[in-house]
Amino acid sequence: MNINDVNFLNKSDRFKKDIEVRKPIEIGERTFYPIVEVSELKGPSYEFMSIQPIALVVVEGKDKYILALNEKDISKDLMELV
Repeated sequence: MNINDVNFLNKSDRFKKDIEVRKPIEIGERTFYPIVEVSELKGPSYEFMSIQPIALVVVEGKDKYILALNEKDISKDLMELV
């Protein structure tokens, strides 16, 4: 790692993290909406992207609930994305 890489890591405009809803999956009466965290880091000669599953929002008739896919706390606000 050189000094330019260190300076690069301090620039937040080159690091991006978003929470996205991916393509829904229908199984019987249920629809599953995968919620993922997408992180992207861009440098002068490289690009790194990570996609990490966070939760599944399940819609079953009039009911909607969320299933955590990791040990982090999940906000109920994620259900509002669907």
